[in-house]
Amino acid sequence: GWGAALTGEGVKVAPARKAADIGVAMGTKGTEVSKEAADMVLADDNYATSVAAVEEGRRIYDNIRKFVRFVLGGNLGEILTVFLAPLIGLPMALLPIQILWVNLLTDGLPGLALTVERAEPGVMKRPPLKPGAGVFDLGMLRHVVGAGTLIGALTLGTFFVAERLGLAESRTLAFTVLTFAQMAHVTGVRATTGSTFRLGLLSNRFMVVAVGLTVVFGVLDIPNFAQGEFAMLGGFLTIILSKIAGFPLAAAAAGAVLLVFLFGVLCERVLIAPFYGRGSQ
Repeated sequence: GWGAALTGEGVKVAPARKAADIGVAMGTKGTEVSKEAADMVLADDNYATSVAAVEEGRRIYDNIRKFVRFVLGGNLGEILTVFLAPLIGLPMALLPIQILWVNLLTDGLPGLALTVERAEPGVMKRPPLKPGAGVFDLGMLRHVVGAGTLIGALTLGTFFVAERLGLAESRTLAFTVLTFAQMAHVTGVRATTGSTFRLGLLSNRFMVVAVGLTVVFGVLDIPNFAQGEFAMLGGFLTIILSKIAGFPLAAAAAGAVLLVFLFGVLCERVLIAPFYGRGSQ
């Protein structure tokens, strides 16, 4: 059914306002009783303010969903990478300090940048969600499982192929693919019902800075002396420049990142949009 909003300034309409889906009271002319019974108080007594408030609420709700999709999808990829490697007879794909570093890199600045995304075009043309609808739904579940499985498979595949270069080098390449794939993922989830290209790849300056800093820190050579061995957390460029065999691996890694990006950008309409707001009208 339709949602009912009731406005009024007097005391007599307070019970009806309380029973409505949304009770709206006036901040200047309204009585204290009507304000207490209302869900929304218009401080300037202007109905246009309620439209702006609804738009801002939808923007915040969308950004929360984007953040949850990004974090859960990336973390699922990390979990699959860490737990499946020993099960299929491979050495440990990532060291504990690498897992900590990739979480600091990918879940920090890019996740914060998602929270300041602007409202998407046509956000006010969507039907309202059902009262009590949660953030997590079937579309998000499909996205998290699909993105996490893809990221984990690409990272494990890179680690398996790069084993011939040495354990430290293969871990470095797996770490780099995992980091870059999550950057591609966060770029792809910026749009809820449309495409990231429609929003503009550079429209969120905070996201550009966050992804740029993550990429820079991801390729830096950071030594790790844990367990008596020297491993590179981000020596991707060093491997490419010092080993000829690194060039085809670099191309494969770039292809893996592109695949994750295309998944995030192009499949949102299939995985998320059909379930967004279903049953809300």
